[in-house]
Amino acid sequence: MERLSLVQASFHLNGFARAIGWQVEGPLRRQFEWFGELAQRVPVAKLTVPWGPPFAPGLAAQIWDRLQPRKL
Repeated sequence: MERLSLVQASFHLNGFARAIGWQVEGPLRRQFEWFGELAQRVPVAKLTVPWGPPFAPGLAAQIWDRLQPRKL
C-alpha cells in the first residue's frame, strides 16, 4: 500500500472516471475539479491485492487498519 501525493491522487482519481470518452467540456471540468478537491480532503492510497476473489478472511480489516493515518 502506498499513500499518493496530491498530484498522483488527482491523476489516479481522474483515471477512473465513469464516463470514458465523454467530450463535453463543462461536466468534465467539474469532475476534474471535484477529484482535485477530494484528493485535498481525503488521503488516497494505491493498493494492490494480489489474489482474489475469494479474498482472505480479515482482508478488509487489515486494509482499514493500514489506512489509519499513523500507518500510511
